Amino acid sequence: MSTCAFRNGFALLLVGLCLGCGSGGARAKPTDSDPTGSDDPSASNVLRSPKLDLPAPPAASVGLAPEFAAVCRDGYAGDPTRPAFDPTRSGPHRLLFIAADGSADALNNIVPEEWRPQAAAEVELVGCVGAIEKRESEVCHFLGTSRTLARQRHSLSARIVSPRSGASQLSVTQGPEPASCPDSTSSWDDRVGALPDPAQIASDIVDRFVTVPDCGRTRPFASCLQCWRDAQEAWPSSGCGGPVIDGHEQLPPVRTGATVALTWKWETFTSALFQPGAGFDWSESPDAPSLSQTTGPETSFVPDSARAYSFLAQARMPDTQAGQVAQTRTVAVEARDRPVVQDVLGLTSAGVARVGSQGRFHVTVSGRPQGGYFEESWRWTWLDRPNGSTVGDPSYERTSSFWSFVPDVLGTYRMQVEYNDGVGFSEPAISEPITVIAGPQVSGLSDQQASVGVPFRIEGHATFAVGYPAFHWRLTSVPDGSALTENYFASVDSNSISLVADVAGAYSFEVVVSDNTGQSEPVVFTVTAS
Repeated sequence: MSTCAFRNGFALLLVGLCLGCGSGGARAKPTDSDPTGSDDPSASNVLRSPKLDLPAPPAASVGLAPEFAAVCRDGYAGDPTRPAFDPTRSGPHRLLFIAADGSADALNNIVPEEWRPQAAAEVELVGCVGAIEKRESEVCHFLGTSRTLARQRHSLSARIVSPRSGASQLSVTQGPEPASCPDSTSSWDDRVGALPDPAQIASDIVDRFVTVPDCGRTRPFASCLQCWRDAQEAWPSSGCGGPVIDGHEQLPPVRTGATVALTWKWETFTSALFQPGAGFDWSESPDAPSLSQTTGPETSFVPDSARAYSFLAQARMPDTQAGQVAQTRTVAVEARDRPVVQDVLGLTSAGVARVGSQGRFHVTVSGRPQGGYFEESWRWTWLDRPNGSTVGDPSYERTSSFWSFVPDVLGTYRMQVEYNDGVGFSEPAISEPITVIAGPQVSGLSDQQASVGVPFRIEGHATFAVGYPAFHWRLTSVPDGSALTENYFASVDSNSISLVADVAGAYSFEVVVSDNTGQSEPVVFTVTAS
């Protein structure tokens, strides 16, 4: 074998005898048939979890274990007859450690004797102890060979359970770090750290739960609140207890006049075991006067106007005004009035559309902001359509509030509209009839007065035209003695003409406008000259 190590830019080649060649060279690895990885055929084929160097469990713990073994089984939901764990009460909270097989665990020795439970009525907490695990934290590689060795670290986990509530919290104690990867090696044994120190387990579990909140042995900060872990939970450690955790919740919009429930929610890293000892205060909320009550994990309010509401809840431990604030939570919610669809067409007269062309209309909703709500939706229903029409839902322009459709059959259409602002739908609103026509329409022409010999401008307008509209002007009658003829304006196709009456009397006109696909109905009007 050979191993290369680079030092100061030069390769130093280390050549040595193959260690362990007599047994085949490479270090034996665990296999399915030999999980120990041992070359000794007499070695056990079963991996055994290492044990802590602790005496046998105390006799009192051994006697209590059978009664509490069920606490550590999957699905345990609590027993209301068991003593309650009150984290705000000073003094010891007696803890019983149960091993994976349901017996008393040797870890009961780490609980000071005066704090160990002597009877079932004293057990407030049960520590469900798992096996000591060995996990790979790093793989060591070496130049010149594909062989590796691992750095492995032990850990022990214990789930601390309240027998009364079933609430639990996991505590994991790591063993010391193993030795670092060597620069080179002649032994391929993994670097394995020592087992977790029972004193560290006591610090992680006993100091944290048994002596809550007076855990001054190793963590005096915790005596103020709930034994936060120095490094993990009390950062920055500039105050007593632990940091104030800020949470925020944005509720969906609600309807004015409807009762809205507000419920406290813990952040996930707040211990479930300590939560029952907390009190909740909503009195500092900006909208506190609207609340049905200002204490407790749940409250409610009825919004009386359309606006944004804001609330602040504080969790204190213990449940007194002098208690430490462990977490705050703000809740924001917008209340909205029920929308009303005020106008479906946006017209001052009856709706008209051209068959085969887009008909465009404007819908108005009270209280709807410019651009609408993010959560809004519409429900469109044709109440009237001509026989044979297959027109579907209209197109809607969110920013302008215009809707449109392309009628496919001549006749009358009528639309029903319902608007949802994200909270609920409005009452249905029904449009005026929309008449679909085949050609353009002429507007702006009516009976008028003029003077003899004075030019008089007549101007019409084409609506619903496709392409360029052409006007056709015809004089259907003139006063006796007039020199104007029926086709006097035949060469004019614009929308305006100039009439110079040559005698007094009535000049009657008929006007038709045509476009690329059709023409309008005739419009008749009279100009009377005097």
